[in-house]
Amino acid sequence: MIKRVFHIDQECFIIFVEDFSDNKDRFLRIGNSDFLKHFGEKPTFITLVTKLFPSCPSNELEIFRLDIDRTVIGLKNVVTRFLNFLKGNGINIDKVKSIYAEEEIKLKNKTEIEFLKYIKNNKKLQNHSFASFYNDGNVRIFNRNEIIFDLIDELSKTMDDQKEIVFLSEFFLKQYKNSYKKSGIIHSNKSMFIFSNNKFACLSHTSCWVKDAIRVGIDPMDIDILYLTNGITPDSLGLNVILSKYKRNSKIKIIIKGKNPSWTYLLPDDVFSPIYIDANSIKINVGNIKVLFKNNRIGIFYKNYKLVLKTNKTFLNNGEIIKGEYLFNKTKKTFQFIIEDFQKDFITLFTCNPLIFEEHFKKDNFIKSFWEVLSDDITKNISCEIYSTDLEYKKDYLPPFKDSDDFYSKLFTETIRRINIEGNLDIEEPIFIHYKEILENFSGKEINKNGILIEQLIGFDNKLKRVVIRDFLAKNDFFNMDDSVNPFCIFQKELDNKEWDERHKKYRENYKKNLRDDVIVNKIDKRFLDVAKEKRFYIEEQDRLKRFITKIEAQEKEEKDVEELEIPPTKTVISETDKKDFDDKQYILNDEKQKKRKKMFLIIIILLFLSLIGAGIIFIPIIHNSSREITQIEYFKNTKNAYKNGNNKPNKISTHYGFYMTILDLFNLTNIVAEKNGYHRIIYNFERRYVIGKDPDWIYPDNILVMPDSTKIVVKSGDTMWNICENFLIDQINRDELEIRELIEKTKTKEITIKKAKKRFLIIKEESYSEMLRDFLDTLIELKNFKKWEPYLKERR
Repeated sequence: MIKRVFHIDQECFIIFVEDFSDNKDRFLRIGNSDFLKHFGEKPTFITLVTKLFPSCPSNELEIFRLDIDRTVIGLKNVVTRFLNFLKGNGINIDKVKSIYAEEEIKLKNKTEIEFLKYIKNNKKLQNHSFASFYNDGNVRIFNRNEIIFDLIDELSKTMDDQKEIVFLSEFFLKQYKNSYKKSGIIHSNKSMFIFSNNKFACLSHTSCWVKDAIRVGIDPMDIDILYLTNGITPDSLGLNVILSKYKRNSKIKIIIKGKNPSWTYLLPDDVFSPIYIDANSIKINVGNIKVLFKNNRIGIFYKNYKLVLKTNKTFLNNGEIIKGEYLFNKTKKTFQFIIEDFQKDFITLFTCNPLIFEEHFKKDNFIKSFWEVLSDDITKNISCEIYSTDLEYKKDYLPPFKDSDDFYSKLFTETIRRINIEGNLDIEEPIFIHYKEILENFSGKEINKNGILIEQLIGFDNKLKRVVIRDFLAKNDFFNMDDSVNPFCIFQKELDNKEWDERHKKYRENYKKNLRDDVIVNKIDKRFLDVAKEKRFYIEEQDRLKRFITKIEAQEKEEKDVEELEIPPTKTVISETDKKDFDDKQYILNDEKQKKRKKMFLIIIILLFLSLIGAGIIFIPIIHNSSREITQIEYFKNTKNAYKNGNNKPNKISTHYGFYMTILDLFNLTNIVAEKNGYHRIIYNFERRYVIGKDPDWIYPDNILVMPDSTKIVVKSGDTMWNICENFLIDQINRDELEIRELIEKTKTKEITIKKAKKRFLIIKEESYSEMLRDFLDTLIELKNFKKWEPYLKERR
């Protein structure tokens, strides 16, 4: 039986339903993939949509081919949201046909088991395939004999988005979990996370908020409140988090400005709790922190602290400002944060390092307490600079370091800069510029890269009567590496095979030798290898689908009006179960396409008949000439023109009919031999990123090649994959020619019938790798007899 499910990408499936409709319309698509762009205008993929959305919805804007993929099938509310999403993003959906499961029910009062029994006993339905849609988002494809495809079951077999989110979140969690028991904020990329007592809210102006959470050890499944700025369309990761929370009976609250942003069409109304920002303010609690949303501002309140963010399109980018207030004895004290930058009178908020809200600070020697916990090797060069109290640092103090590019020198400089800059001390401009020069490129990621995670504690100093910030080591063995080579920061579908392997190589070269934790090393290596294995699987599936489609196209071309090959027409059927017994699933039964084809066929016949009446003198001779049987001389004359080899003469020709390897033969046969022996097929430039295996351009003496008939060839010096394939092909043609000539001769001597000869021709044709020989056999099969055909051509000199 044909394996009909093609798992071509992490969350994209193509299902071939052989008894569904016409060959080119027999492909069902669930999910999407960039790979589908390579198919041009064929085949037609009928889109089955489900609220599981197992792939990135924004890809639909790139791959949905309006003039080809015109049919969308699913439950009505899901189809409606899907089409509204396309329309909301500027896609004209006027030509798209919608089929709603609920409205196509024609077999009522039947359970699933009863339905299967029914179609086995129903001659009209027993040769059809069906699609079953479920309210939990599952989709099943089946026929009377078997379930061909089950979406949830297939997703469970591989590492989909939901599993990866959980898996990747756990990697960093241990480094941050103690901080998140407290109350504060943490900045990551273009997202800010508010945390208190392990409760989380996310403010973001990027669709990558899930990855931003993972980088700082937050499981996105723990986020209960989500705010996205206008124009942000969530990717499949975000949708999977929202849907996964719903499955756990936990709805995420999504703060929405405006009631109809285009992305909300993708989310069913029952899986999240929309909160609309209007003229009234909205206040939400996150543990001990209160968050206020009003107009274009977000307020974060904790005891006597207040932070205010203006929600413009860049409000969380590096260099953006967060205003702060602190109430002391009914007096308001102001301060300002800047994200990952240094400005005079601003407190720097370092990315990936949590800011913890504290009430008061009593200790003065925070620099000393911070540095004394570090190793002697690090502090020996600066021990003389650590005083008993930090108040000894003056606003004009500059660390006397010769090598200011050293990380720990920069970190020490930053601890001094903070105590001098905070609280609006009047630091002279030259001193501040000197600080900035030393701290150039100093960031939260650099802090983590050097094995440190700090807690930035903000509090009020009663002695100084001002807001101050102190750094404490939360973790002095922090694991960090560049995101570009850290497989726990990369979702497998983001990179193709070659890029993934390159990242693995770069990791081994730059990091593996320097990592001391064998457990971490093993985890990273295993992650790289596991994903590479899955990616190879998807490439194999993509190639299998390409070959399958090529085979179908070839079969369609070869189908002729031969008596022995007549196939009964098929009918388009998609089914749904009844709501009464199964209110969580429906079946569709749809034969509309078949009716449409019959109608179109009738119209064509009528038009053709009218044309013949009006122009009989023109059409009748053409029809007569086209039905005249070609002679052997004419055939070989036409063949010579049809298969011209340009200015190049073929290297080898067959003994009797002069057939040779065509360009198509070269391509097809070489690909078969190459892939059978672990090489990749002949490829176009655009395909190079999608193939694996050795290059067929390079074979070496003593290599052994297994041919299509399982014979083995030992490569000799001077051999190429192409000349080996050519020799194989010509040998096969020579053997086939002998048999063909004998069969023609036997029909003339009445030893066999024309019918039996044609049946044998069909078998030879099926097994042949020669385009010219197959064309020759097509011609023989169409002939009524071989009266004007001789078994032997004139022997060549």
